[in-house]
Amino acid sequence: MKPVKMLGLAALAALMTFAVIGVSSAMAEPTAFCAEDPGTGPEEVCPGGEIITHLHAATAEVLPAVVLTSILNVACSVLYLADTTEELASPLILEGTFTYTNCTNKCTVTEENGPSEISLLKNGHDKANAVLESLMHVSCSAINCNYTTNGMKGLFKGSLLPFTGGEDEFGDAKLTKESGLFCPSLAELDLLVFSLETFTITR
Repeated sequence: MKPVKMLGLAALAALMTFAVIGVSSAMAEPTAFCAEDPGTGPEEVCPGGEIITHLHAATAEVLPAVVLTSILNVACSVLYLADTTEELASPLILEGTFTYTNCTNKCTVTEENGPSEISLLKNGHDKANAVLESLMHVSCSAINCNYTTNGMKGLFKGSLLPFTGGEDEFGDAKLTKESGLFCPSLAELDLLVFSLETFTITR
């Protein structure tokens, strides 16, 4: 799926994308969210009192999350609220909740057995590799199934690396069937959410 050009998103400061993108933790560093840009190099450390521990993010109206199955596709708006378990860690753990609304095809999608968990490892200037562990329930007239994200890999970007129309760092990530009758064994999740607060990814 190619990203579309985003309009009216100047206030959305950072983004996180989930996809199978082959990220590596070999160069990972201690990770934190910071309210200021601390610069680069050895001095790239968040100033005291500027570390962010709460994240509030959402999908854009023109780019909802999509659960793709062999029977039907379900597009939903997503709100994500999370808190870090520590201010600085390697990996940095986010515990939070994905709330799915306005789903198509008369479906509902809910997060089960929360909170979900995202592990973050800084891997370059203002970006971090992400691994999502979550269980989601997809209920429609045709399907009623639980799927796990099964360690879905993705990318977090801070406000210094804004979304642009030419990027293609996200796509369809595999979901694993957990339970349910008549559930498609092949399912994928396409998810892109934008932070509603300004932050940089630092150490």
